Amino acid sequence: SCAYQLSHQEVTTEHLLLALLKMPELSLTKSLKKYMVTDKKIMERLKHKESLKGAIYIEYSDELRYVIETSMKQATSKKVSADLFGIVLIQQNCYAKTLLEEYGVDLAYVRQFLKEKRADVFLKQKLNKLTKKTKHVIKLHLRFL
Repeated sequence: SCAYQLSHQEVTTEHLLLALLKMPELSLTKSLKKYMVTDKKIMERLKHKESLKGAIYIEYSDELRYVIETSMKQATSKKVSADLFGIVLIQQNCYAKTLLEEYGVDLAYVRQFLKEKRADVFLKQKLNKLTKKTKHVIKLHLRFL
């Protein structure tokens, strides 16, 4: 984990942001590219946070727990998407959000971008299910002809 590498005593929202930014295929990462926010820049900022050398047990911060729990409640399936984590993360009053604001990120734009991408994925999943059902019905119908 990023927190462990940096010898931080807890995993925080900015560690989640860093982890998400390390995945170039994510909508959040793509939307933040416009503002030149990268995992490397966030890592540099986190290197300056207080650290505990030799930390063995690392806890989640209350802010991060809240982001995770809220994301799980808002998820439309048993899995929480990275886009949903991004949406919830930038809605919370936390250090990760503050970092993004310091980089001049238009959080309303990013939130809307992520919601649209999430809606697109949801619609594609529903369409795939309908398509599979339709194919199945057509096959059954053809068998009886």
